[in-house]
Amino acid sequence: MLQKHTKDALNLVKDCLMSPDFSDKKRIQDLAREYRNDFLSSILPLGHNYVASRVGRFLSRSKTVDEIWNGFSQLETALSFAESEKELQEVFVSLFEKIKSAGTIIHVVADKESLESAMPYWETFIRECKFHAPQNQVKTSWENLLKLIFYYME
Repeated sequence: MLQKHTKDALNLVKDCLMSPDFSDKKRIQDLAREYRNDFLSSILPLGHNYVASRVGRFLSRSKTVDEIWNGFSQLETALSFAESEKELQEVFVSLFEKIKSAGTIIHVVADKESLESAMPYWETFIRECKFHAPQNQVKTSWENLLKLIFYYME
């Protein structure tokens, strides 16, 4: 962003981060179905990527996490969201609260002059968003990660 627009840009980001609207249940369900449909339609043209990700999932923890987030393992999530009788609104509100309470890391890339002029805005932004440093990092065991990627191997 341009240095002169720092305050406006941070206000826009604050609004996006702090006040998402999960009240439109029909829209959320439509988005879940679109997510499922997009994923299913990507299998044929991108199947080679899914296969490579699936095969490499045991090479390292980061490849396992990448496969869970971006690989074929996400199919279970896509299908369950689209077919779910459970209110997705409640799921998203719960996830949002967990994410907010987990803490925040802000990475700023700027030249020295821009950073110095933006610091007062950043301090206000952080205070108004009630951001805090991450607390109590949750360590997921290798076994729990493997459970997530073995779903389609049964």
